[in-house]
Amino acid sequence: MSAVSCQRAGSVGVARSANSKTSRPSLDYAAASSIQGPATDQTYRFCPRAAAANGWKHQKVPTCRQNQRHRCRAVKSTNAANKVSDGTLQPGLLISYKKDDKHILGYVVEPDGKKNWWIIDQHARRFSLPAKTVSLVLPGSNYVLDDVQRFTAAAEAADMSLLDIAWAVAAEDSRSYSLPELSKLLFADELALSQYMTFWMLLQDSIYFKTTFKAGVWSIAPKTVDQVEAAQAAAATEAAATADRTSFLEAFAAATAAASKQRPASLAALLAEWQQGPHAERVSALMEFAQSAPGKCSAASCTLARECLLLLKRRPEPDVALMELINAGLLRLHEPVPLLRSGRTTDTEMEPHIEAAAQALLSTPPSDPDASLRQDLTHLRVFTVDDASTTEIDDGLSVQEDEAGRQLLWVHVADPTRWITPGDVLDLEARARSRSLYFPWGSLPMFPTSLAEGPFSLNSSSSSQGSSSDNLQPCCAFSVCVSLAEDGSLGELITITPSKIRDTYRLTYDEVRLLAA
Repeated sequence: MSAVSCQRAGSVGVARSANSKTSRPSLDYAAASSIQGPATDQTYRFCPRAAAANGWKHQKVPTCRQNQRHRCRAVKSTNAANKVSDGTLQPGLLISYKKDDKHILGYVVEPDGKKNWWIIDQHARRFSLPAKTVSLVLPGSNYVLDDVQRFTAAAEAADMSLLDIAWAVAAEDSRSYSLPELSKLLFADELALSQYMTFWMLLQDSIYFKTTFKAGVWSIAPKTVDQVEAAQAAAATEAAATADRTSFLEAFAAATAAASKQRPASLAALLAEWQQGPHAERVSALMEFAQSAPGKCSAASCTLARECLLLLKRRPEPDVALMELINAGLLRLHEPVPLLRSGRTTDTEMEPHIEAAAQALLSTPPSDPDASLRQDLTHLRVFTVDDASTTEIDDGLSVQEDEAGRQLLWVHVADPTRWITPGDVLDLEARARSRSLYFPWGSLPMFPTSLAEGPFSLNSSSSSQGSSSDNLQPCCAFSVCVSLAEDGSLGELITITPSKIRDTYRLTYDEVRLLAA
């Protein structure tokens, strides 16, 4: 706040800045200042003409004589009503205060000690507010609490496109504006409601104006054309990004709702639909984030996947991403996550060089390393019991009576070692997988499907009709024979031998239950 002094100019006094050599006051003149008149018997008066020329409001000033104290109040018409200072607040005012980087409108109730004031906000919450957090004091007084709601609603309904028009006018002047000046430019008046609407619009604006708050006064300057164009381009980019995020949330929510009612009939078809849609990159990032081993997910996918999870209001963690994909029907419920995170896939087809080795084995079978030891058991009736959908028949049973009248139980297990050469590519792949995995949705074989369902299985000789015809091709197995006691318990081990068998009876669990009933 600048001091003003009364300088003698003939018989007329002129208001003038104490820090300036000109008679025009600076924009810092915003509140009253007390002065001590000179100790003479001269009379000094405030000059209305000079005041009008400099933008000052004339107020009645008493004459001053020797040993009397006099006041000369000079108020800049565009800033005084909004300036924030220690003595500005009083009950019945409307103010804007800053809390958590937001400017909020409030109603001043009464003082709370020396530095705080009791305030009521638009939600009728009463709290103590430090005066230093006040960012705007609206002109006028004797407001009522309902005015807070009325002013807030009017500001939120303001037409933001008016700033474009105001900027076009203000940019031609190339100067800073006060809040009342810009209010007049926008709404053709300086009323408190118009000023607050202007203030609220400036807080939302990131394109047209730059605002500064210094010494309790807001100053608003129009941006340059280049700055506006750059801000508009950035705003358009952000608007597109916001629309994309909103669209993703809606699509993912719809997929989750649909999957909760009925799981998708074809996972591959659903994945293809997402991969060809507008959110392919997001889904791909979530997939990689959920299925990758620690440290193996690319930085770009990790960043995008975490953003997606935060949009979904979920923790940005791989296991959470996995569950969200399952819930949306994009992954199966019993997905073998450890297998996926070890770098394996859930495809039944293996890598091309593995499949090529399998085809080479089928076209040129190796010699049987146990040919001299392999026992011909094709005369036995072999029963296999599996689920109806099973494609790999691994084991079967036979019952035989020996010459002494004992019941013998044979257990036949498919023998892939007949085909595999230790250390070759198929052997190493099988060791890495260690076993075939079975899930509600299918299986992941230890060997390529062409081998697992072919010569490595008892399936190649099976007959659903139970035929014992010699047309059934024998297959290689490893057979164990034990004797059975009268109570059905296992008795003596008879033999363990490589063998040839024919799977003559392939039964399902349901069929066995019916036979045993």
